[in-house]
Amino acid sequence: MQTLGNLFSWLVTSLFGVITLLLGYESWALLTNHTPITTFIRPAVHSYPGVAFVVAVVIGMLLGHFLCGPLMLEESIALRVGRDPMTNAVRAFIRRFPRVTYAVAVVIGMLLGHLFWA
Repeated sequence: MQTLGNLFSWLVTSLFGVITLLLGYESWALLTNHTPITTFIRPAVHSYPGVAFVVAVVIGMLLGHFLCGPLMLEESIALRVGRDPMTNAVRAFIRRFPRVTYAVAVVIGMLLGHLFWA
């Protein structure tokens, strides 16, 4: 079971690595007047909107896994040891700066929207 978990972890890490490289290439292509990747992706998204939706949902779930997974693990360990979990600090930050939290969520949504539905 541990091997399967390690394999999944490496696959997800590889997926995010590939996405990072593609976004880097997209930025480079736009800055140097080369053909960007979105020139090829946009027609495919318009031809297969269901597939694009599924891909966006899967990437969103994986992103949520990487953002929330470590917090949940740390919270479980902290509660077992008897100290305050880091999620209390995150919750306090979100309550103190709700507009920043909203802005981050909007930027993430705009990025996903740009990549898949623009």
